[in-house]
Amino acid sequence: MLPFSNIDEAVQLANDSEFGLRASVWTEDDELAIQLADQLEAGAVFHNNHTVFQDLHLDFPGLKESGLSRETRHCGLEYFADSYGLGN
Repeated sequence: MLPFSNIDEAVQLANDSEFGLRASVWTEDDELAIQLADQLEAGAVFHNNHTVFQDLHLDFPGLKESGLSRETRHCGLEYFADSYGLGN
């Protein structure tokens, strides 16, 4: 944990890393949590929790030196693939 003076500094401190696997936002303000999650450079952002995915068959997204992107290997291919005309 690091002390910070304001929200912008907190985001800057959180993003000041070569890694970006997971982040968590701890606040009772749901709207603030959403705003902060959008600014954090991490593959996944948790709200008032910091855990691994319960379904370990899922890909684990990460940014920067922690992975390839939020759109991971299998999920990303399915998300961006156009299946029209392929019998799907």
